[in-house]
Amino acid sequence: VISCACTMASSSLLRRLRLGRRDMAMDEMGHRAKLPQTAAWCMSTAAAPPSRRLLTSLGYAFCGVGVGMTATAGLFTWMLENDTETQVARFLRSAVASVKVGLEFRKAIALSQPQQKEAVLKAHELAAAQLLSVCRAHGGLYNKLGQFVASMSGSSALPAPYTALSACEDRAMPVPFDDAKRLIEAELQQPMNAIFAEFEEKSLAAASLAQVHRAVTLNGEAVAVKVQYPNLQRQVEADIRTLRFLAWVLGRAFPGYGYEWLIPEFEASLRGELDFRREAENARRISNLFSEWPEIHVPVVLDRLSGGRVLTMEWIDGVKLSDETGLADANLDASQCARILSQAFSAMIFEFGFVHCDPHAGNLLARRMPDTALKHSEMAPASPPSWFNLLLPRQKPK
Repeated sequence: VISCACTMASSSLLRRLRLGRRDMAMDEMGHRAKLPQTAAWCMSTAAAPPSRRLLTSLGYAFCGVGVGMTATAGLFTWMLENDTETQVARFLRSAVASVKVGLEFRKAIALSQPQQKEAVLKAHELAAAQLLSVCRAHGGLYNKLGQFVASMSGSSALPAPYTALSACEDRAMPVPFDDAKRLIEAELQQPMNAIFAEFEEKSLAAASLAQVHRAVTLNGEAVAVKVQYPNLQRQVEADIRTLRFLAWVLGRAFPGYGYEWLIPEFEASLRGELDFRREAENARRISNLFSEWPEIHVPVVLDRLSGGRVLTMEWIDGVKLSDETGLADANLDASQCARILSQAFSAMIFEFGFVHCDPHAGNLLARRMPDTALKHSEMAPASPPSWFNLLLPRQKPK
């Protein structure tokens, strides 16, 4: 509004100056009264006194500033509403959310003690809502950040309102198939038809860092192909810098409310997940650790069809442990599933020292145990147990 007003005011000033010059030119040069108006105006400009030339320059300057501010404001507004890919737009959106949260905390801290506690809680609720909005808009690293923050909410680390960020697990936008295809061919250095006999173009799932497609290899084996988002690694570097800078600013503005300590731990965890070769190695290691457990199965990694940004594993049909109706339809006993899950994680924590650190519902599936798995009869319960797919431990605990 200010920039538009500046533009209109400067335009009005220039118009009045121009009309005045034209009248002056017509009076002084009556014999050229029939010349075009532009020529008369140019001649009068040259003959105008210094004060009038100064006003003219100022008018054009204000006009340029007004137009520039209007265009810049329009561009920023468009970027905030539509652009989720470029570094500038992602930084601006993050910065705007941070300023909103910072102002809310500033108002809350300024209150007296009786009202301060409630106001700070509302500020945390706004912070959680703003962070969730940014995470969903940007995806990728931000979705991972939302999951990371949600995992620590409700404890002494972060207040309860940040549990809202668990919604980051429920939504992610897949990239177009052509982009995924180019990445697969570049990573495996072969054309798609030389790798897979069939490949479903529509992704079956889209997570924070990658999406999954169902495919069939040339020898007829059904597989799940996990494809990292093509621009993810480039975006991660810029996004990490943005988060580090914003955390530093908020930490200086609000010494008691800074979260700079979150960034190094989150960054270290994220960089480990960006290399799918590490994930494949973790799968082999956890599979070896559970080799004597018929109830536990880790999908086999196909190394020849995998790389740093593509991970191909055997296809497994199963039911999410959070799907109560699906477990009942598959005739799977939920209490038995809970017992096996508890035993498996107890073994990882107290015996193996190597733990699956991302046990959300999408990474834990249950199914009826195939007859071929009953080779260890002394370990199998009387009734056919559930068979879990514990997908990929993330890191070794300290």
